[in-house]
Amino acid sequence: MSKLRILVKFLFFYNFLLINAQIKLIELPPFDNSKNNANQFNFSEIRQIIPLESGWKAYTEDSEDNTTSVNLPCVFKNAERIIFEKEFSLSENVVKSKELFLIVEGLNYSAEVLLNDIVIFKNDVASIPFEVHLVRELLKTKEPNNLKIIVSYELDDETTIPPVQRFLFPENIGGIAQSVSIEVLPLKRIYVQNLKTTLNEKNVGNLSFNISLINNSQQLDSISAQNLRLTISLINSNGAVVLTKEIKPEGKNHFNNNLSISNITQWNPKAPYEYILKIELLSDGNVVDEINRKVIFYSIEFTDSGLKFNHDQFSIKGIVYIPDNRLDTYKSYREQIFSDLEFIKGMGFNSVRFAKHIPAKSVIHKCQELGLLVFAELPVYSLPEQFAIKEDYIYRVNSLLNKFLSEYSSLGPVAAIGLGISYIPDSPIHAEFLSGMSKKIKNYSGKLTYASFSAKNSLDIKYLDLYGIELFKENLENELNGVDKNDFLSEVTYPNFRGTRSGYLDQNSTEAQAKYFEDLINISQNKSMSGFFINSFSNYSGEYTSIVTKFNEENQYQIGIIDDNKNPSSITYKVINSKLTNKERVTIPIGSATDDSPIFIIFTGLFLAIVMGVLINSKKKFREDATRALLRPYNFYSDIRDQRILSGFHTIVLMFVLAASHALLLTNLFFYFKSSVLTEKLLITFAQPFFTKAFSYLAWDPVSSFIYGFIFTLAVFLIIALVIKMASFFVKTKVHYSNIYFVVVWAFLPLALLLPVKIVLYRVLEAHIINLYIFIFLILYFIWILQRILKGVYVIFDTSKTAVYFYSLLFFTVLAGSVILWFQLKHSTVYYIITTLKQFQLF
Repeated sequence: MSKLRILVKFLFFYNFLLINAQIKLIELPPFDNSKNNANQFNFSEIRQIIPLESGWKAYTEDSEDNTTSVNLPCVFKNAERIIFEKEFSLSENVVKSKELFLIVEGLNYSAEVLLNDIVIFKNDVASIPFEVHLVRELLKTKEPNNLKIIVSYELDDETTIPPVQRFLFPENIGGIAQSVSIEVLPLKRIYVQNLKTTLNEKNVGNLSFNISLINNSQQLDSISAQNLRLTISLINSNGAVVLTKEIKPEGKNHFNNNLSISNITQWNPKAPYEYILKIELLSDGNVVDEINRKVIFYSIEFTDSGLKFNHDQFSIKGIVYIPDNRLDTYKSYREQIFSDLEFIKGMGFNSVRFAKHIPAKSVIHKCQELGLLVFAELPVYSLPEQFAIKEDYIYRVNSLLNKFLSEYSSLGPVAAIGLGISYIPDSPIHAEFLSGMSKKIKNYSGKLTYASFSAKNSLDIKYLDLYGIELFKENLENELNGVDKNDFLSEVTYPNFRGTRSGYLDQNSTEAQAKYFEDLINISQNKSMSGFFINSFSNYSGEYTSIVTKFNEENQYQIGIIDDNKNPSSITYKVINSKLTNKERVTIPIGSATDDSPIFIIFTGLFLAIVMGVLINSKKKFREDATRALLRPYNFYSDIRDQRILSGFHTIVLMFVLAASHALLLTNLFFYFKSSVLTEKLLITFAQPFFTKAFSYLAWDPVSSFIYGFIFTLAVFLIIALVIKMASFFVKTKVHYSNIYFVVVWAFLPLALLLPVKIVLYRVLEAHIINLYIFIFLILYFIWILQRILKGVYVIFDTSKTAVYFYSLLFFTVLAGSVILWFQLKHSTVYYIITTLKQFQLF
């Protein structure tokens, strides 16, 4: 009995370790808090910041007694929810004389905040910064306060933005990747909102903002009871005051300010000039609160003559920036991005589009310092039309958009706000959805609006300024015919997974990528469109294994123009840099095209053809059986039913040959579809990363594809025979499994006829001339094989042909319908399939 208990305890402990080993907590390098103020738009000597990066405990809800000590930033994998817990102490003086706010610069995806076990915040934040008021009544002074942040990062098909189905999105990792702190504010303080700057044609800058005076002091009833003054100053980079204004509240708590500044120094990509807006609240001559905010003055607008920046014609020359979530860097998240942005600026780009994620506000400020216009957006992806008309989905997007606008719309370098990617071109439903969201952005901020479409959109969408076009290695001349002034290339992608080769004729090489983007820049200069964004700056890892960017164990998307070492000597870097900065032209070697056709397919096809030829010509009985099975299947199946002599050895050999023949066909198809964006997007609609991982692996490894295809086909033979045997329980006639097995194998005999075709099938498909007819032929071919199987069933069971066809059709309908229904209920797969087909104009 004691041994049994020991065994049970061991198994329990092993299972516990196994479950917890799957949860991965990763501490990222810490932020440099000494530079915290310099990295923010707002800073103050009056307001204090209490950093909360160290001394946290992390655990799951099921393992509260098994905690791990961590410091922030910290991210995690393989757990639906992680609880981050920390204790902090506050003096009685601070609690009584100050207002405290918890500031979270960014976490993924949803958060629940508890202060001393009381829920004070719960919402989806999607990496958008948020703050929570730490209510005085909940704070403790005689013992430590307990703070818990419960983070969940699971995505689904409808209730999260982005959805679980995502093409070339960065990996979804949970955790707190940005700083967490407590901001200590005076009881009498300033609150600034709706800050906007504009610049007119006479170089007069306009600065508008609203100020609210807040008094939470228990000693006085209102602000007006104080001898208060507000002073507003605008200070240039030399420290000189260029504008001052003084306000006496006189019983008022809210003030709208609209200030004009003549001869303003413009902010532009070549000279990113910043001012400091300083607002002070004085009581009896003493400064009780102060806000310093960096502001810039420029104008960007879309007019009838095109896009204009500071009232001159402007063309976007941008890069898509998607951070790499691989967690092996020695730099902090913020430092890595800052370094990348400096590299981007050095290449000559004037804009950065933060696609498929929401950047930290400190990153936006770095762009302001460097002189990079920011295109920031909600990460909506491939929105099904069925969701775009649902009130609860619209409400959810509106809610997230409100948070986004509240935090980002007043940030200086944000030139335009986007509404996501891969919208259906010319869709009235999407047009109405985008129009409503764009109107909201216009009313709130007045910023330019844009959305990215899978192809050129021809519909005029009210309130939407710019229409993005997504290109993935397509022919530039063909795709850019007919572009308009309000069109821009939102992401132009060219995979680079072959590295340095002989020249640009070698597809998917570094040289080919350099040539493609050189042509892009040249063509864009001659087109009346608003500009382009190259996708992307660097390689990065994602949730789904990509097919079109080549199989990679780390799910790395090899589409970056810069390698992992940020090598400035790469030819892609040199070509883009020379084109954007008007340097001497860089010569790209032509080289020669490489034939990537796998010789394995040819040799295997020839070998199988020889084996089949030997079988047919060496054995008269086999030749006669094959002829009867192919040309007179009814008589052949009757012989099986009547127990006529049929060689089991020949059947086994034939089964292996047919399985190999079918595997060869699958290998051809896998290898052809390895460059199909449509195929990858369709697989992603099922929200199963294994599907794309398996497909990509088989597509890029023909030998493994053949082996697995061979094993799979053998299993199919046996499973079909087993299903037929199980179905035979409903009929009176009893048939041996061996006879059913013979029928199934010989029914697939037509597979052998395609052996010569399979040797050259990939080549024919690559020509893209008769592909539609080939796929129709293959579909009809397999319908013929299915019909042969069903004919064999009703012959050997001596039953009604109509009944066999009816129940077989019913079985396939129920089976396929059940699978589709499950995926639709679980992941809205049907909606996403329809959306994908519409994106490619196939539906």
